[in-house]
Amino acid sequence: MSLLSYDIYTENGDCLEFSSDNAAHVARTLNQLHSQRVFSAKTLIFSTEFSVINIQGESVEYISLRSSSPDEHGLNDLEDQLMEITQEEFEKEFGDMAPEERVAARHANAGETILVFLQLNLLSGRKIFLKLQVPKKSGPEGKIFFAHLFDNPALMFSLKDGGKGIVNPKKITSMINYPGPGKDVLPETTIYAD
Repeated sequence: MSLLSYDIYTENGDCLEFSSDNAAHVARTLNQLHSQRVFSAKTLIFSTEFSVINIQGESVEYISLRSSSPDEHGLNDLEDQLMEITQEEFEKEFGDMAPEERVAARHANAGETILVFLQLNLLSGRKIFLKLQVPKKSGPEGKIFFAHLFDNPALMFSLKDGGKGIVNPKKITSMINYPGPGKDVLPETTIYAD
């Protein structure tokens, strides 16, 4: 594996793969791509030995960063709170839970650690499955969080095989929470269905 490899996924389904073994290039690349503001750049310009690639920043929906030294490059700094899993792992782990376990997060008190599974559906049709272990938010905190979920400049998570994934929230068409929180933390604008 290179010192750093990164894949740039665009909303039309393209995947551009890059890598570098040059420490100076890696440091600069990480500084630019690891930024919460990476998706607000008008143009991302990548230069290789043989070409220069220009990508409209607004067309990028997802970036994956991997390194042969992930700790050294800050790619393991999310403490596994939000971790990528495969669709098969998602179906098995959530599917094998007893009905009361599936909805436990809805009945937890603020501050208690809850387990939630997420499915991100992206504009290109890509699906990303995540597992989240986090203290449950209080009612007011949760209402603000869900009301402004897509206002964040980037959503970062740990990749299944090490590294970091960064998703452009503007390219998420829907996010499904399993089981998701209860009415106590959802905003008043929530639409309920049976």
